[in-house]
Amino acid sequence: MDPKRPKSKEWPKTVTAGHASVTVYRNAHHGTKSGWIFVVAWNTPAGRKREKFSSSSEAIAEARTKAAQLNAGRIEGASMTTGDRDELAAARKLANGTPVLSALTEWAQANQLTTGNVLAAAKAWAARTGKVETRVKVAEVVKQFLKAKTAAGKNVATDHADSFRRMTADLGELSIDTVSARQIDAWLARWDHPVTRNTNRKRIVSVWRWAQRKGFLPRDARTEAEMTDMAHEPAPEIGIIGVRIWRSLLDHFRATHPELLPALILAGFCGLRRSEIHAQTWEDISIERKNLRVTQG
Repeated sequence: MDPKRPKSKEWPKTVTAGHASVTVYRNAHHGTKSGWIFVVAWNTPAGRKREKFSSSSEAIAEARTKAAQLNAGRIEGASMTTGDRDELAAARKLANGTPVLSALTEWAQANQLTTGNVLAAAKAWAARTGKVETRVKVAEVVKQFLKAKTAAGKNVATDHADSFRRMTADLGELSIDTVSARQIDAWLARWDHPVTRNTNRKRIVSVWRWAQRKGFLPRDARTEAEMTDMAHEPAPEIGIIGVRIWRSLLDHFRATHPELLPALILAGFCGLRRSEIHAQTWEDISIERKNLRVTQG
């Protein structure tokens, strides 16, 4: 208190709310326009708290807030300064609807996982995943994939129908951009035989790559399907079909599946692969000349 200034009977002021009271002091201060500084003082279990204001109206308003909080038993709230409350309000605004405690908990976990490099890790993730143009479910992607392949003259919808049916049944309701490599690995684990697993992996990788080209997945990154593990396939055993077994196969197909007999004959007598057999037309076969033409087409 400036000794040259007479003491005021109006100060200090006491603001009460129920059984709680907060005192506002007025002290001389040459650094303010009015020449005064106003100090709000109140008691908490942690000790006496003080906060300074340049305006008497602001000080009294804060004193009323503190008194109300103390009377309501909100000790922690009463211990906060206006700066603390402003900081909390700014944090809530930055959280954009997410509870501040939840946001801080998630940040702490991310900070621990990235050893303090949260922002760098986030930028790397954004660069890897890119931007999805359109979000669609796996079932719709499979449907469009098979339609496109059929229109292009490929028989994948028929030849590999079981793979696509299982893919749709098990993963169909998930958005394709949210399916992780771990989920796909778990899906592939249902096939114990390594060759069968790898065959189904080949199908799902084809669908995921096609989806990437169509903008359903980020374009500048490996797909999650490609990040799955391939099973180790043992070296195949090459055998020779004897005359007796071959005759039995021909008799069986002639009796039960006569429509498949030509394909079986081409496979056995001409050594054609399955894809080559499916590509044959009757124009490629000359019965009179006993000749078979195998073309790239």
